[in-house]
Amino acid sequence: MQGEISVSGAKNAAVAIIPAALISDGVCVIDNIPDIDDVEVLADTLRSLGAKVDTSVPGQITIDPTEVKSVCPSEKLTRKMRASYYLMGALLARFGEAKVPPPGGCNIGKRPIDQHLKGFEALGAKIKQEGNIIEITADELLGDDIYLDFASVGATINIMLAACFARGRTTIENAAKEPEIIDLSSMLNKMGAQIRGAGTSEITINGEKYEPKFLLYNEKVDGKVYLRLTLDLNDVTLKAGDTFTMNAIITPWGSQELNDVYFTVIDEKTGEQYLDKPYP
Repeated sequence: MQGEISVSGAKNAAVAIIPAALISDGVCVIDNIPDIDDVEVLADTLRSLGAKVDTSVPGQITIDPTEVKSVCPSEKLTRKMRASYYLMGALLARFGEAKVPPPGGCNIGKRPIDQHLKGFEALGAKIKQEGNIIEITADELLGDDIYLDFASVGATINIMLAACFARGRTTIENAAKEPEIIDLSSMLNKMGAQIRGAGTSEITINGEKYEPKFLLYNEKVDGKVYLRLTLDLNDVTLKAGDTFTMNAIITPWGSQELNDVYFTVIDEKTGEQYLDKPYP
């Protein structure tokens, strides 16, 4: 048996990068988008704010945020997903104001957003809750040193978004290090931001402005599932948007149980083969 599989983009990166398009002053094209409900919900949410969003091309989303005027996303839509809280940082950065319902989505333990709000306040925002709406306002955002009580991925991303438009330098200490943070930083830097240290425990952002075409990292979960499938195949081709993360998956799995599998990993950006040999 032989097979070829395209590894989809990372869900956790997609749900952060799509709201981040709101702070762009031009059209954003994001490739390797996973085909998941959260992406469709986010697309509809951005449309409710006034953005033009095109998802007609498989694996790609095009966002034109230039006509966005509202800072109040649909509560019906935001209640459908946890990552809707990234709208807070994006809207605060662009408009100095966000009126967002508490996030919805899955209920996996207690996942408060106090670290997100702590970061916004450190940047100069004022926060109050009116009914089901969290109102975040700032006459001006100013860079500051922010220490997270725990390495929250969501708080790290939200503070990064807001800090892009905060005057001066912002430092996030005890920042989360997950791949989606590196992905977001890469996109924002392509848009003109000045972010350093993503993927480490200390991230610095020098505030200011930003038209990117961006390719998401591969979804690690999908990658692991596909590699397990290779145990039943003789020759496997994995088409990957980012070969760095595929290597991170292949190495530990190969050492465990993939010794007789012949891999070909093709970088979809360059067409180059990354690995083409039995492991190890």
